[in-house]
Formats: sequence, C-alpha cells, structure tokens
Amino acid sequence: MPALHFFNDYVLPLPIIAVAALLLSFWGTLAIVIHVVVIPRLCGRDGRRFGVIHSEVPALVALALGLFVSFNAVWIWERHERVGKAIIDEATALTAILDDADGLAPASGDPLRLAVANYASNLIKVEWPELAHWTASSSRPDELDQLRVLVRASGDVDMSGALRRAEESRDLRINTGLAHMAPTRWTVLIFLGMLAMFTFGVLHAESARARLLALTIVTLAISVCMMVMLVNARPFVGALAYRPDQLQMVLQRAESSITTAVPAK
Repeated sequence: MPALHFFNDYVLPLPIIAVAALLLSFWGTLAIVIHVVVIPRLCGRDGRRFGVIHSEVPALVALALGLFVSFNAVWIWERHERVGKAIIDEATALTAILDDADGLAPASGDPLRLAVANYASNLIKVEWPELAHWTASSSRPDELDQLRVLVRASGDVDMSGALRRAEESRDLRINTGLAHMAPTRWTVLIFLGMLAMFTFGVLHAESARARLLALTIVTLAISVCMMVMLVNARPFVGALAYRPDQLQMVLQRAESSITTAVPAK
C-alpha cells in the first residue's frame, strides 16, 4: 500500500501545524475550484439554472459526513488509548519482576535484573523503531526467551504471572498499534467531504459571498476533523506518538540494581 507508507513516512511525522497546513491547502484549493469554476458553470452565473435547492439536501450530506467521521474517530482514539494502556501495563509488569528479584540473593537476582535490562533495551532500541515503520513482529526476541528461562528457573509464581502480563501487553501493543484505518474508509471520508462542499456550494449558488462563506466554514470543519484523525492515526508516528519513557525507567532501574553482572546491551 504505497499511499499508506507515503503518509506514514512523510506526512504523519510532520509537526501538527504542518499537517494542518497541508490539509487546509488541499481542502481550500478544492473549495476555490468549486466556488470559482464548478458552481458558476453548473448553475449559471445567476445560480438559478436548477431552481431552488432546499437546505435539507446539504444537511443530509453533512449528517452522513458527521456520523462517518465520528464512527472512525472513535475507533482511532480508542485504539490509541488501548496502546497507551498496554505500554503502561507492560512496564508495570517488568517492574514487578524487578521487585521480586530484589528479594533474591545477588547470585539469583542479578541475572534476572540483567535479563530485564537486556529485554527492555531491545524494546527501546530495536522494537520501537520497527513499530514506526510497520516492520515489528510479535514473535519473541532472544532477550525475552532468556528472561523466560530465568523466570521459570526461579520458581516464583508471582514473577511468572508478571512475565505473562508483560508478554500479553506486548502482543496487544504490537497488534493493536500496527492496526490502521482501511484505505476505503479514508476514500469514503474524502468523497463525503467533497460532496458536502459541492452541496453547500449549490445551496448558495445565487450568492457568491454566501457561497464563499459557506465553503470556508466547511473547509475549516473538514480540515480540523481530518487533522485530529491523522495525528492520532499511528500510535508510534508523529507529534503524538508514544515514546518508550516507561520502559526507559525500567531499564534504568534494572541497570542501577545490578551488583555483580555487566550492564545491559
């Protein structure tokens, strides 16, 4: 899907103000074309070629657009929140492992702390960049396998439960974070936006000033809605992307607690 990768790599990483400017440029250009070219040619210079267009027509189109935007925006925001919660749960579970390791002798606790540090370092340095480029995989890295071996060897039930929660949270973070709104939904959204502009333009075909005002309002409304959706569309890309701050705290604690082993990779 070249279009998705183009937006992911070149549009979404831009500052919010730049994304807003791009959207305003696109919809503003479309509004000018409708105002200056489409409506005068279609409805005549006096705007009376098709008679009176009742306000119910653009109202129905606006309703369809609003419902469609709401439906998809809710999905995007809920997905964004689920990913954020998964990140917190993952870090909390790894912290619980470190808490349990504190109760062990250095000979047993330090290998666990080192394994947690190596795993957290892998998540931060390897997996996080992969999430931003759609290349992350839910398959277990070697660092996680090593941690699993040490946790099993400890025989600590609480530690095993914490590791299971960490793995479940990681799977949720990856699988939910890599989900995206289908291109067909974006296509329908753009089509409904264009249709709304056209119907409001036809409604005010007889008055150029009223038409310009109506198209300006519609342009601003559509641009703001799409901007909010776009900046939240990818949880690991853009100005509102999640950073591995909680995992960085886990890594720092694990490394600072190691007394006999070497620091994390």
